[in-house]
Amino acid sequence: MTQLKLYQYAAWGLLVLNLSMVAFFFLTKPTPPDRADGQQFRNKAVNILQLDEQQEAAFSKLAMAHAEEMRRLMKSQQDLLKPYFDHLLTENDAVNPDSILLQYQQLEKEKLVVTYQHFEDIKGILKEEQKGNFPKFMEEAIRALLPKRGNGARPPRPD
Repeated sequence: MTQLKLYQYAAWGLLVLNLSMVAFFFLTKPTPPDRADGQQFRNKAVNILQLDEQQEAAFSKLAMAHAEEMRRLMKSQQDLLKPYFDHLLTENDAVNPDSILLQYQQLEKEKLVVTYQHFEDIKGILKEEQKGNFPKFMEEAIRALLPKRGNGARPPRPD
C-alpha cells in the first residue's frame, strides 16, 4: 500500500468519524426540561382531573383570568422597583423606600391570595367523583409553581 492510499483512507476514516460524532450530538440532544408553560400544564391538569368539555371550558376561563391577574400584579411590582432602587442614587426624601417595600410585599401577598382562590375556584367546578383527583392536581401544580433547586445548589452563605 502506498503512502498516498494510506492518507486517503485515514482522511476518509476521520471524515466518517467526525460526521458520526456530529450526528450523535444532534440525535441525542436532550429535550428541554418539563416547564409549566400554559398549554402543557393545562393538558396535564385536564387529564388528572378528568374534566368534561364544559368543565374544561370553565377551567380555561379560570386559568386565563388568573394569568391576567398575575400579570397585572407583577407589573405593579415591577413599577415599584425603579423608585425603590433609584432612592439609592437620589436619596430623595419624598420617596420612602420602606413604604415602597410594604407595597411590594402587599402585592406579593395578593399574588398568593389570588392563586389560592384560583385553586379554590378550580375545586369548585369539580364533581364529587373528580374531587379525589384534586390532591394529585395540587401536587403537580405546586411542583410547577415552585422553583426547581439543582442538585449542586448551595445554600446562601451566612454573613
